Amino acid sequence: MPVQRQFGVRPKRVLHVGAHLAEEAADYYRAGARDFWWIEANGALEKPLSKALRRARGNHQLTIAAVTSPIKAGRGVLHIADNGQSSSLLEPGTHLDHHWYVEFVDERKVTTTTIDALGGEAFAPDYLALDIQGAELDALHGAQSTLESVRWVYSEVNTEEVYVGCAQLEDMDVFLGGRGFKRVTTQMAGDVGWGDALWVRS
Repeated sequence: MPVQRQFGVRPKRVLHVGAHLAEEAADYYRAGARDFWWIEANGALEKPLSKALRRARGNHQLTIAAVTSPIKAGRGVLHIADNGQSSSLLEPGTHLDHHWYVEFVDERKVTTTTIDALGGEAFAPDYLALDIQGAELDALHGAQSTLESVRWVYSEVNTEEVYVGCAQLEDMDVFLGGRGFKRVTTQMAGDVGWGDALWVRS
């Protein structure tokens, strides 16, 4: 978390949505976090992810669930990519052009819910990470109670339709700005329409 450290990010309780294989666990621990909640939509990753968390330092809990906004909660389709990391509740858009070597190999019906409904506010994270391939704003709409304890939001962002209908960076700014957060840094992944941004509660 070198970029986050520049802005005084010292989390204690991390909620990471879009866990994949919890690659960030060691960085979070080094930054001071001790309690972790990981949410991952792709059930096929449960076993390797659980194995990774057993090796990681700190207190970890894992929930296999696809999260979205309250209005969209119910049923959804997870578009599965062969690299795991590009899987999304949204259909791929310009991702197909920029990352032509990634193939979407399956579509899996899933039950969708919200972070608040899963008990996010009870966990009371101070750091929220969102890496769910264009569905981040939907997840935020479903985490409004959870956000009350959050000091930092780190999220993947889009400046084009990398996924069909995905929120744009300015949409994230409007939502989070209206809840007391200010974007302090943005790192785009080259000229491919997506990157990561950090918001700090002002």
